[in-house]
Amino acid sequence: MQDLYIEKPNPDNPHQFQYEGHWEDARVIHEQIPVKGQKDPVPFDIVITRHGPIISSVEPGVDVPLALRWTALDQTDEVAAVIGMDKARNWQEFEAALRHFMVPAQNFVYADVDGHIAYRANGLIPIRKKGNGLMPVPGWVSDYEWQGYIPWAELPQVFDPARGYIVTANNKVIDDSYPYFLTQEWAPPYRAIEITRRLTAKTSLTTADMTAIQNECYNQEAARLLPSWLVVIKPSGPQDKAAYEALQEYARTPEDTPDSVGASVFHVMYNDALAATFQDEMGDELYKQFLESGSPVNVFDNLPEDSPWFDDVTTPQKETKADILQRAFQKAVEDLSRQYGPDTSRWTWGRLHTITFAHPLGSVKPLDRLFNVGPFAYTGSNATPGAAS
Repeated sequence: MQDLYIEKPNPDNPHQFQYEGHWEDARVIHEQIPVKGQKDPVPFDIVITRHGPIISSVEPGVDVPLALRWTALDQTDEVAAVIGMDKARNWQEFEAALRHFMVPAQNFVYADVDGHIAYRANGLIPIRKKGNGLMPVPGWVSDYEWQGYIPWAELPQVFDPARGYIVTANNKVIDDSYPYFLTQEWAPPYRAIEITRRLTAKTSLTTADMTAIQNECYNQEAARLLPSWLVVIKPSGPQDKAAYEALQEYARTPEDTPDSVGASVFHVMYNDALAATFQDEMGDELYKQFLESGSPVNVFDNLPEDSPWFDDVTTPQKETKADILQRAFQKAVEDLSRQYGPDTSRWTWGRLHTITFAHPLGSVKPLDRLFNVGPFAYTGSNATPGAAS
């Protein structure tokens, strides 16, 4: 829903930008920004091109004008959508209300007392003349303009599917035959896989069953990855062997429960394997951005065995995936030992994976001890239906 356009300013007029061979005037909004402790406000000009406001003036390190095209900058009426959904008495009225909900794009699930269920991926999704919005594009030509939006009737949707259930956990809801580009940043499929497994395990489901699925801590990612990992890991000393045995036990039923040692070893090893695979090529800053806003799980879990990413470019030899996994296992053991001591039985997921309920006043020490509640051991992970990153 967002594109960045590289704009070409007129060297003789900073408020004009080139488009298709001529200069266009930008719209300029003059703001006076009050600053605490300062007598006079700070003047600031918001410069808006045909593609949207220039945002690079407030982004350190960006030395070219970048304009942000974003669906949220258009006028839409989400309040009418919410009121309409609240008043809806059936799917037709609910769907009619959704026609007003354009920004941000959302997954909507629906169920009613008559037994109907539905799903829609709803919102304004641009159709681009060229490109897919992942990289800044030239703004001085018309090659990358938006050609409108995906037609409302053609957005991903389903009503009363024959299979009798709908699963959506931010996973990819379309196949490669879908004619429009939606995104490349789908959530990994593991939560949806486990939800589907649980829904189809019985011929009928009770409220208690649905509650259990919502809180399910079975890790399908670990179930997929660990069998091949255990083959290549070679434990050496007693602590290694204890950690390896915990992984083996966890692999038999990979549930991210507070008392599981194997869950801790797996998750710490996974993070160490990610770093060992990508950080040497990316460097610290880019790797940090990759973790925060990329799709590291989808990338790492689907790398081919002979991927060049596994080679550590800082060493003279060529590392393999097996080398990286062995290195990650050793580092995980070191990390957990350093944090929780040499006794592997104390490396439980509940000690590592906690939740604290923070009060706004608790952000300042020592008030955190008075106002914050926790930490508490917390079940689940990023890969379980009971979502707990």
